[in-house]
Amino acid sequence: MKKIFTLMAMMLALVGTAKAADVTLFSADFTKSPWAGHVFTHQEEFNGIYCYSNSDKNNCGSISADGVMSYMNGGNINSNRYYAIKLSNVNGSINVKFTMNGSKSIKYVIGEESDYNGSTANNAIELKNSSEYTVNYSMTSNGTNAILYFGRQGSGTTSGLMGIEITTPDASTVITKELTAVTLNGEAISATDLSKLKTNKTLTVSDEFDGLPQVKYTVTTTTNGVPANDDYAVELEEQADGTYVGTFTYEGEDYTIIFTGISANDVFVVTENETQLLLTKANIDSQLYLNVTTNNWNSGKTYGGISGDFYNMSSADRKLTIKVKGAVAVEAFVQNTNSGRSYYINDQIIDHPATGVAGSGIIPIESGETTVTLGGNGASVYPVYVVFYTEMPVTGVAYTIPAGGLGTLVSDKDLDFSNVEGVNVYIATGLNAQKNCVAVKKVQGAIQAGTAILVEGTPGEITIAEATADTYADVSGNKLVGSATESINLEGVACFVVSASDGKFHPCSGGTLAAGKAYLDVDPEEMSTEAKLAIEEIVEGGATAISSVSSVNNDNAIYNLQGVRVEKARKGIYIVNGKKVIY
Repeated sequence: MKKIFTLMAMMLALVGTAKAADVTLFSADFTKSPWAGHVFTHQEEFNGIYCYSNSDKNNCGSISADGVMSYMNGGNINSNRYYAIKLSNVNGSINVKFTMNGSKSIKYVIGEESDYNGSTANNAIELKNSSEYTVNYSMTSNGTNAILYFGRQGSGTTSGLMGIEITTPDASTVITKELTAVTLNGEAISATDLSKLKTNKTLTVSDEFDGLPQVKYTVTTTTNGVPANDDYAVELEEQADGTYVGTFTYEGEDYTIIFTGISANDVFVVTENETQLLLTKANIDSQLYLNVTTNNWNSGKTYGGISGDFYNMSSADRKLTIKVKGAVAVEAFVQNTNSGRSYYINDQIIDHPATGVAGSGIIPIESGETTVTLGGNGASVYPVYVVFYTEMPVTGVAYTIPAGGLGTLVSDKDLDFSNVEGVNVYIATGLNAQKNCVAVKKVQGAIQAGTAILVEGTPGEITIAEATADTYADVSGNKLVGSATESINLEGVACFVVSASDGKFHPCSGGTLAAGKAYLDVDPEEMSTEAKLAIEEIVEGGATAISSVSSVNNDNAIYNLQGVRVEKARKGIYIVNGKKVIY
């Protein structure tokens, strides 16, 4: 995509600073654009007014072409329908002025967010036959948030509300409001283009876009030196000539951006492995490759610092589909607010492990162009984001080779070590002929779950792939014993265990062997010396080689490469204190 904008920030306008005069905190004249004719959707926040309609989610409320707001059967948070305005960091008192058409009525409730519990903070007042009505509310503490709920409380006639203005007369309050940024697809519009936008009220963008551009503007409200940002999304509407127009209003002025050269993009193309796709309402509404069967959103869900609307898959027919190309697997990260919920990815059911955000695990999908479907199980869960993979990730068992370079492992899964480089896998068959080393045999192929093995390699964490083979390695004669799921009491057991620090076998001295570890089922009395036993690999033809990761006792004794102790070294290679020495 071509970029015609540069990353710059610009302050456009200053509402004003006041210590004696009233300061405007919120203002809306419904007779002017973009208010006139606007239809609210369920849980939409439009230019600072939030709309909730539990009884009819497809009709949250609207403003007529001549600027009269429709009724909302509510007025406080316990009601099933209401409008709301949130004011941040309010000091002292506020004045709320309602402008009416002179023949209808409305009710309202004002509360403070810090202590509002659903009951009215002051009496709900019915406004009758007035063209203008102002009410004062005093905050119980400075710097807190105020919320104004309004609508029709109980039965009554349609609201005749045509505008709202909220001001503060408190001389101790210093409040400024600034339009501080306008962004296109996350990048700030340049100072030059912002100047055109402010001066001419219209900016035409001749560029090519895949899908609808996302335009946002930020208003920074500073109260007594403490800034707080409010971000607003600009809705784009398609025109008859194929262009898209986005308009927002600030300080009574309309700002318009006209986009040309928009091309449809109905497939999400994955080019990099582990590509993340955010599933917020704004993203779903603007991307043609995302679709929901029923427009049911829930506000206030927050994940990883991202706050916004996420789709509620709360019935069997509510599904989210993603048309994707270039991926072979997908992993969904879904938010749940109740335990015992599940959902589908295509035809595979995913059980959510209690509340919070959790991943589905990696699910294979058809390569090429395909459609991934989330939901459809009737559970109230919220997909937050998905990750697409261009290559199937290696999943399996994490294992840490200890500091001594040799450890034991008993897994509850079938294992395949072929993807792990520099690692040897053995079974132990007992002691060697000289009774001074542990005889081991290298294992090739898939290892069946529950098999006790030795793992030799560089200390550190490795990931062992799960095996999918039909046949398994021959482990007959294995003297290693362990359990993948249960600990073993070694009190009174004649055996050897591997020390994590030095990689040698030591006689058992009681205690408990952890699940996933193994011991050598050989009586220590069988060994010929008091040495700490190294391992001796059995290779073809009967030859042997002492493992380089461990050694016999450090008493300056000399051993040949067959592990036999000698009185004196002759010309050749010997083992002294665990190290190979050339004489």
